Amino acid sequence: MKLYQIEVEFSGLKEFVLTLPETFDSIGTIIQGNRNILKRVDTPQGAVVIKNFKGMYFLNRLAFSLLRISKATRSYSYAEVLRKKGILTPTRVAWINCYSWGLLTQSFFICVHYPYQTLRQVLAAHAQDQSFKDHLLCHVAAFSKKLHGAG
Repeated sequence: MKLYQIEVEFSGLKEFVLTLPETFDSIGTIIQGNRNILKRVDTPQGAVVIKNFKGMYFLNRLAFSLLRISKATRSYSYAEVLRKKGILTPTRVAWINCYSWGLLTQSFFICVHYPYQTLRQVLAAHAQDQSFKDHLLCHVAAFSKKLHGAG
């Protein structure tokens, strides 16, 4: 069974979203491939980032099936909360959760891709410039304060 939600603006991607559980491994370019996998994928409505939440061990499946909202569903909800509080975040597209025998087996969050460098990339590009890193750290701290101040 699949449960999902798609932003009205991206309703043209419904078939794409519904087939993600079967196609995710063979599409797109990996942006990050650690515990969770992030991929950039070109769609008819533009480039998106898909986050595949891994770690679906039995206890996690049980918790996210019976006790908690899935990480993909929360990511989708929090994107709107952040936007309403004036915190810039990528535009949400959709989420999809797959269940087998009542237990969560796969979970995906999809958002619009913005071609910005990651913090890791910025730091690597300025590895030798301590004043830049200090300046950046001040901005990260200010952003964290704004984020926490917004609740």
